[in-house]
Amino acid sequence: MSGRTIIARRILLRLEPGAARDGGLAAAARMARAFHAELAARLILDTRLAGAVTIPVASTRATARESSSSQSVIARRAEIAFRQTISTLAEREQATWSFAVVECAGFLSKGDAVEPDDLVAIELPRLEVALGDLRREVEGALARARGVVLFPSGLASNEGPIVAIVRGGKASGSLVEQAERIAAALDAPLLPLAPTAERTDARTFAAAVRQRRAALAVIAADDPIAREFLARTRFLRELGAPLLLLKSTA
Repeated sequence: MSGRTIIARRILLRLEPGAARDGGLAAAARMARAFHAELAARLILDTRLAGAVTIPVASTRATARESSSSQSVIARRAEIAFRQTISTLAEREQATWSFAVVECAGFLSKGDAVEPDDLVAIELPRLEVALGDLRREVEGALARARGVVLFPSGLASNEGPIVAIVRGGKASGSLVEQAERIAAALDAPLLPLAPTAERTDARTFAAAVRQRRAALAVIAADDPIAREFLARTRFLRELGAPLLLLKSTA
């Protein structure tokens, strides 16, 4: 793909030990194949957890060592399981893939792991209960990457349109242009959704997207509706589809 038509060079998929494996992994693999992008899976080992068990009291050192060892076992098992899963999914989709373990203070986007042509993919089953973490992760990713795609819990494999939530004005032109390329790559029709008298907020947009059984919802990252989605993650569940937050290319 040329520099102007590329959608993403990598789908940078954030994984965590112990996280539920929902439909997001398979969806990310399909997206990587469609975009001719690398499926770059990154297992996050949160260094804050390691620090939490380093307790400088003699009577608790044995407990701290046991806890640290237990975390290492969990991390190793997760690495083996996720690597096998990602390998299987990527091979099934005939997508290029990579896998790495990243040690960081909880946020993949804080380091140098995120590149400008990435789409950062986040499954929501765990992060949706830590709303502050989700917001910081999304903000950090958008500061570096092309966009962020959020996969809600209980994700269905919809075969409906690519829905673009548009607000009008110059910025919407950039969003629709990008959404058109995404829809073509995913071999799905594009359906723009604009505000109406009945459709004005995140709740009503989520209902409209779900009603159409969208395969993907696309929205500008700086759209107020996007901020509403991130403020109340139940709307993300109600979408019933992945939500792609895109930065403007204008």
